Amino acid sequence: MLELKLNGIKKYMEATLVVEDVSLEVYEGDKVGIVGTNGSGKSTILKLIAGIEPMNYYPGYPQTSSYGYDEGHIHMSRGATTAYLEQSPAYPKGLKVIDVLNLAFEEVDGIEQEMRELEEQMRVLQGMELEKALNKYSDLTQLFEVKGGYERDEKVSKVCTGLKLSESFLKRDFDLLSGGEKTTVVLGKLLIHRPDILLLDEPTNHLDMESIEWLEGYLKNYKGMVIIVSHDRYFLDNVVTKIMEIEDKRSISYKGNYSSFIHQKEENMRIQFEHFREQQKKINRMEKTVLNLRDWAMRADNTKFFKRAASVQKKLDKMDHIDKPVFERRNMRLDVRAAERSGNETIKAAGLSKRYGNKRIFDNTDAMIHFGERVGPAGSEWKRENHFLKNACRGRAAG
Repeated sequence: MLELKLNGIKKYMEATLVVEDVSLEVYEGDKVGIVGTNGSGKSTILKLIAGIEPMNYYPGYPQTSSYGYDEGHIHMSRGATTAYLEQSPAYPKGLKVIDVLNLAFEEVDGIEQEMRELEEQMRVLQGMELEKALNKYSDLTQLFEVKGGYERDEKVSKVCTGLKLSESFLKRDFDLLSGGEKTTVVLGKLLIHRPDILLLDEPTNHLDMESIEWLEGYLKNYKGMVIIVSHDRYFLDNVVTKIMEIEDKRSISYKGNYSSFIHQKEENMRIQFEHFREQQKKINRMEKTVLNLRDWAMRADNTKFFKRAASVQKKLDKMDHIDKPVFERRNMRLDVRAAERSGNETIKAAGLSKRYGNKRIFDNTDAMIHFGERVGPAGSEWKRENHFLKNACRGRAAG
């Protein structure tokens, strides 16, 4: 069975400590979501697993280590393949979109090339040499089948349909695509490749609702491991079976999807707060006792009270203090001054239309949003919803 284990990972980027103690166990079929605040080291963990970011150990580690050097180990099953979805992918110039997708078959193409060369050799071989060549050819044929060589067209078609990569789009120059389009193409390449360990960094950023739903279904049925960094809680809810949270440079793992993680974390924090409160009461009592004993000792000139005070203080000093849980963490501070609201109609759109040249984005759209309502535009093309929201927020005719 495939397995991946991270044990006590401490990672520096130059002189900055990114993570201090990250551990995780993943097995075949697991779908893991990594969550945490911005800059908590989520993407760094993916790059470490993929081998893109190396561990920088102190000479002689693990017997010795030093400040600024990495610690911990990453273990994965021998021969396991990994693939990482980058947010800013780069490939040689001159490639079409279909060429990038076909890079998923590099290993298969190598096997097929070896088969063709062996076929030419077998035309002239005889006896034991021919038998050896036939055995090798049989092994290559089996490997070609295992790697999906006979399902090539089916794989490409399935992924292109799911991600809405049209025939005309496949013929476009990859280096002329937008950043979001490039990321979507590389996502398609990884899904076609089907590595043992699939590492996805914000895979839904540039997908519309239909493509996201297709991707959810694809990943839920994925036979290997999938590790996802995403801010899309609904996507994580529908896909993952485990959550690893990185907080204060340390990791905690939870079984279940994102909603289950939130419930478990809130319960853990409630219990921790109860323990913290009880310990604070105990500390206050003990500190008051120390003050009283010292006061009595001074007034009565009795060394026994000093000794008892020292004994209680020693217990206080040795006590393992329970941290007060932080119930809310903020990534940023906003200084928002709300203007006085007038009326119940917050946004009203009537006959809203938008064009770019001859292309119609949306036409004759009406909407009414009242104060207090939560509205999410939905549709098959996310760009249309974005344009609608931008024009609604600007409070002017779309044009």
